[in-house]
Amino acid sequence: MYHCTVEELAVMFLLYTVAPEFLVPLSDVVCAFGETVVLCCKVCGRPKPSVTVKGPDQNLVTSNSRFTIDIRDTGDILLKICNLMPQDTGIYTCVAVNDHGSASSSASIKVQGIPAAPGRPLAQEASSTTVLVHWPPPASSAHCAITSYAVEYRQE
Repeated sequence: MYHCTVEELAVMFLLYTVAPEFLVPLSDVVCAFGETVVLCCKVCGRPKPSVTVKGPDQNLVTSNSRFTIDIRDTGDILLKICNLMPQDTGIYTCVAVNDHGSASSSASIKVQGIPAAPGRPLAQEASSTTVLVHWPPPASSAHCAITSYAVEYRQE
């Protein structure tokens, strides 16, 4: 049986303990209003680090109906944000901490704006119960695909 010295045990312990390190950092993203985005990174460390995600206001991000945080045993960390809004624009930071240190990785999300309003509607064909309306496209689409318009009416 081999007996270790205290110094040898300390070296062996250090070999098996590692401060957190990001193997894959977060990357900046530009996306459109209403889209879904996933920020991904990968961290390692021994013992396994605890991970938190901070939003643009530096408050902790928690999972809810629009935000999902998935921290996997492999060290992969996924932050999914659904139905992006302009207020989601900003810096997101993933922080990993264990007994031997901490590391962080940050990325920005830039949400493109809401498209401008369409031009003035033109009634083309009308009957007593229907009307065909045409809208000229907006001056700026803010890099968003316009898929529909909401129509409201009132009787005068």
